Amino acid sequence: MLIERLSKLASEKSSERRVELLREITDLFLDGVELHREPELVLLDELMTRIVDDVTEAARVVRALDLVVSVDSMPAHLAGALGVPVWNLLHADADWRWMEDREDSPWYPTMRLFRQPRPGDWPAVIARVARELESRAASRAEVP
Repeated sequence: MLIERLSKLASEKSSERRVELLREITDLFLDGVELHREPELVLLDELMTRIVDDVTEAARVVRALDLVVSVDSMPAHLAGALGVPVWNLLHADADWRWMEDREDSPWYPTMRLFRQPRPGDWPAVIARVARELESRAASRAEVP
């Protein structure tokens, strides 16, 4: 069921539909994790596209987040530069800057790297991220 929904998510062109699918996935598998957005926004990447000339505004939005989960893109780099926790999803043959066999980044201390174990194996990456999100949500729920 998760793989089917993730496949739909990966192939969906509509930003609004991607958000709906993300909500369905978080509702089904991630108790305690919520997908937030400002009313006028659809996805953080879309925000970055709209306000690329206003990095200060983009930084304001990123700083307000508990965690950024992104592919190797401007939001991931911005979050890392701001010291905001960020999980960067990488394909199996990632850019040289992410080195090999690492789950951390020497460039951004708050960044964790989630790599495909094999080319094209995004379901394994998403499953790992989902487990980590569940663990993070559970640990936050335990704090009074």
